[in-house]
Amino acid sequence: MTHTAGYAAAVVALDRDVASLGIDAEANAPLPEGILEYTTGEEERSAIERLSRQDGTVAWDRLVFSMKESVFKTWYPLMGTWLGFEQCVVTVGPEGTFSAALADGGLLVDQQPLRRLTGVWELVPGQDSEMLVTAVVVPQPCVLDDRRLDDDGAVGRSGRLVTGTTDDAQTSLSTCAPETPDTTRTGPSAEVGS
Repeated sequence: MTHTAGYAAAVVALDRDVASLGIDAEANAPLPEGILEYTTGEEERSAIERLSRQDGTVAWDRLVFSMKESVFKTWYPLMGTWLGFEQCVVTVGPEGTFSAALADGGLLVDQQPLRRLTGVWELVPGQDSEMLVTAVVVPQPCVLDDRRLDDDGAVGRSGRLVTGTTDDAQTSLSTCAPETPDTTRTGPSAEVGS
């Protein structure tokens, strides 16, 4: 769940499909003075500068902060420990995606380390202004078994949350479904929206 002035959102999923998830929403406005230096590393600040020169319509510093918040909300339910800002390095990807490299052995899902998570982000209308919404989903191990983990231990592209529904996401998440059909399920297992 996430909420801020003029915007609230929640994400739900079946625990048989999703081990953990995180969502965050932030106003599309620059971070307050001093926060960027506290929450990002040099590599992330360089990328924020470059992205800001390329596209001034997005508050890239706030977006990176929101990405980390989504990762933290995904991390804590599985690990039960604090993840420091310096232990998570995010990289903004193409077309509303991002990845997060995790320090200290990564996130453990059924004793399997994930050292990099993937997520999505979107600029959405809020009550008073545009909002930056970010989300990360970690599938259950039975879903991960059907994915190839890359050399960094990251879930492949089809293992990430998507806004809306794709045949790939529906098929991927249904790999953990029981043999009998679930007649109460009417939409995707995980969805971002307002």
